[in-house]
Amino acid sequence: WMQAPGVYFVWIIIHPDWRRRGIGQALLPQLEAYGRAQGAAKLWAGCREDHDYSCRFLEHAGYHNFGRRFESILDLTTFDITLYAAAFDRVQQAGFEIVNYVAESAINPTAYAQLFELDEATRGDVPWPGGARSVMTEEQFRQRFFESPHADPSGIFIAKHHGRFAGFTMVKYEPDHPAHTMMTGVRREYRGQGLALALKVRSIQQMIERGCTQALTNNDTANPSILHLNERLGHQKRPADLQWEKRL
Repeated sequence: WMQAPGVYFVWIIIHPDWRRRGIGQALLPQLEAYGRAQGAAKLWAGCREDHDYSCRFLEHAGYHNFGRRFESILDLTTFDITLYAAAFDRVQQAGFEIVNYVAESAINPTAYAQLFELDEATRGDVPWPGGARSVMTEEQFRQRFFESPHADPSGIFIAKHHGRFAGFTMVKYEPDHPAHTMMTGVRREYRGQGLALALKVRSIQQMIERGCTQALTNNDTANPSILHLNERLGHQKRPADLQWEKRL
């Protein structure tokens, strides 16, 4: 679901017991040769910033770092929802209504189609390092958010403006894992009015009501506005995933 013209992604995963024995050095040239044969202009790879050996391996192979993607965690046991009452007041006064997808779909037969259209309209605007863009077909969207084993449509909140879907946020709930915000998007014409903050806070409220103690989300340095919003909410960054590139 990621579009990056001319790019092939390289993944090498080696069991810890077999690392540093030359396996990666033997595999990488084979992958690079395959990429060239397929007409790739460049290769992308990734590793955690605290995996020094992986960083050195990629640098030695001619890759350069061009982006960072953070997983950040929010402690819900200390989150004070009352501090964000003004966020809800602001969007309500501007004519917006925040609803849960399940409740909306019970009275709106076009709710699913509207939600997918909203995802399509906003997903492509999410910036990624290197100019990549996220694209998802309706089938991929349905399978990931409605048909996967842990899909839970009740974790979707929508901001409506006079009936039109203006923004949304999606949370994945999985047993024995922190709640995970998968996507938050707002139409261009509605940005700057506090919708993303209100949607996130409403979803956090649901997480707390369900007894969750932690929440996760992932963001790139190419998207500073959402990074700053998550920091404002109290998310703490974990070691970043680094993106690497090699031109062929």
